[in-house]
Amino acid sequence: MHGFASTPREMEDLGRALRAAGLAVSIPLLPGHGTDGSDFLRTGWRDWLGACTEAMEGLVARHGRVSVAGFSMGGLIAILLAARFPVARVALLAPPVRSRDPRLPFTPILGLFIRRSRRDIVEPLPDDPEEARLAREYRGYRYPRQLAGIAALARQARRALPLVTAPTLTVVARQDRY
Repeated sequence: MHGFASTPREMEDLGRALRAAGLAVSIPLLPGHGTDGSDFLRTGWRDWLGACTEAMEGLVARHGRVSVAGFSMGGLIAILLAARFPVARVALLAPPVRSRDPRLPFTPILGLFIRRSRRDIVEPLPDDPEEARLAREYRGYRYPRQLAGIAALARQARRALPLVTAPTLTVVARQDRY
C-alpha cells in the first residue's frame, strides 16, 4: 500500500522486483489519491482502509495466504490487514506507528475549521509533469482532517500489533521525523 497523498507509483519498484521473482502483486490506488485535492477532501481513513480490505479479500480468495507491504500510512494499513487476515509476511516501510509531531493531536480539531491550507513545497518537484502536478496538489497543502486519519490509523495499528503473528520486516530511517 502506498502512503498518504501518494500513488501506487511509490511502490512500483518493489512491485516490479516481486513480479520478477514470480509473485502476483496488487498495489491499489487509495480513494482520493492520485487525482486532485477535492477528491482527497472527500475521503478519509475509513475509505483507505476499506479499499485495502476489499483488495485483500480478493487476494486471499484467489491466492489463499498472501503477504502485505506498506509505505508510511500504507504500513499502518498493512498492520491492520495482517492482524485480520492470514498473511505469510509483512513489510513495514517507515510506518508512523508513533509520531513525534506535536501538531498531530490537534488535527481533529483543526479539521473541523480548516479543510486545507497552502504550504510551501520544500523538496524539489519531480521531472515527470504528472508527478509534479500531484506533488503541487497534495504536498502543496495541509489537510488536517485527513492527517487526523493517520493518527486514527496509528492508534488502531498499535492496538492490532499483538495480533500480527507473521514474520515482519520493519524499515525506518534514523532521520525520519515520525
